[in-house]
Amino acid sequence: MAAARRRRQVGDLDVVVDGSGDTEPTRPEPWLPWWLASAAAGVLSVAISWVLVCGLFALGWLATTDIDFSGVFVNGTRVWLLGFFAGADVAGLHLTITPLGMTLGNLALALGLASFAAGQARLAAPEELSGHQRRNLALRVAAVFTLAHTLAVLVPSFFVATAEQSARAMVGALAIGAIAALVAGARGFQWRVTEDWPHWLRPVPAGVGAAVLVMLTTGALVLAIGLISNRDRIVALHQALEPDTLGSILLLVLQLLWLPNLLVWCTSWALGSGFQVGLGSVVSPAQNQLGLLPSIPVLGALPETGPGSSSQLWWLASGLLAGAIGALVVLRARPRARFDETALVGGLVGVLAGLVLVALGMLSSGDLGTGRLVDLGVRPTALFVMAPTLLGIAGVVTGAVTGLLRRPAAPAEPDPDDSAAAVDVDPTDTSPDETDDLSGDDDEPTRIRDVR
Repeated sequence: MAAARRRRQVGDLDVVVDGSGDTEPTRPEPWLPWWLASAAAGVLSVAISWVLVCGLFALGWLATTDIDFSGVFVNGTRVWLLGFFAGADVAGLHLTITPLGMTLGNLALALGLASFAAGQARLAAPEELSGHQRRNLALRVAAVFTLAHTLAVLVPSFFVATAEQSARAMVGALAIGAIAALVAGARGFQWRVTEDWPHWLRPVPAGVGAAVLVMLTTGALVLAIGLISNRDRIVALHQALEPDTLGSILLLVLQLLWLPNLLVWCTSWALGSGFQVGLGSVVSPAQNQLGLLPSIPVLGALPETGPGSSSQLWWLASGLLAGAIGALVVLRARPRARFDETALVGGLVGVLAGLVLVALGMLSSGDLGTGRLVDLGVRPTALFVMAPTLLGIAGVVTGAVTGLLRRPAAPAEPDPDDSAAAVDVDPTDTSPDETDDLSGDDDEPTRIRDVR
């Protein structure tokens, strides 16, 4: 007679307990169908982002009730669309400079909820999946999530933005949703995007990422030095605005939203291409030329007008260091490649990393109004020349030198002692050896292997 079986929860697993006390783990059931979980996650990530931004505007309305309360949601939605690269017209100002802090927040929200959707889809799928099946399921989750995420951004933009701004919001939402969903799907289904790539190309993304990370770290160091050395001026600008406690908090939050933009600008500065804070201005290691600036406290970290110190040119070495590190990351996966191959791959990593920095610079730049407050950010032509050149040259040199230094040695000659230790077999000996194949018929002659 079969023992009684019952279910109970042990940690994160449902287990089946039989009468003998043994437990049999079973997979938990998904809460939602995968397509519904993916669509709901895409919409929810957009809704949470909108509530957070409009909540900040509601706090601003509490500080000054001169603004109509309905305008809180209209202007809040317009500023919220800035996080998707849409641009906005707020309080008579034409804004096209995207707060990358808000964009990164949108990406983090999308990634977290897309991971939930991928987890639900994984629970609903069979336990054993081939690589092809994992890829297809990950792409299905990513497609549904991205579509729902994009539509959730596009619909409210029709009511508060122009047609051009809605189109840009759609592209931004599509990009953010697709990146988050693909990363989450690859994690959830243990699918490696590069598994179908050529062997030599698989480590290239890691090398590019390492080089970009080195440059962004350098930009963060430049920004930190500017903030610390000019903290008195920053405090004076803040006090000149005379904000109350709530106003100070809101002012700090707004500056933090654009802090990643400043980090990218400082990265461009370290590469020698510099950046600008309005028409006719330039901030670079070699020269600083400033004009009238908006009363934003963090801009107090900018240097004084005049020629830069010659010692600041040493910051350009960070580009060479980034290109070298990126090349070394890739070359670790190619220990036996020829020096010409290592030089080519190292240069490719450096150039690609430079182009990524150019793309980040373009995304971090834009207008903060009209007149002189247009074209804030990196100097695109100078950055396009300096970033791929510095990192590419460093990658080529590092690849060539590394390939020459670790060139594979010639095959070693066989050791006579090893051949002497070989087992001699008498060809006249018909006794079966322990390693012979004896699986044939008994009346078939036994085969003797020569172990020389």
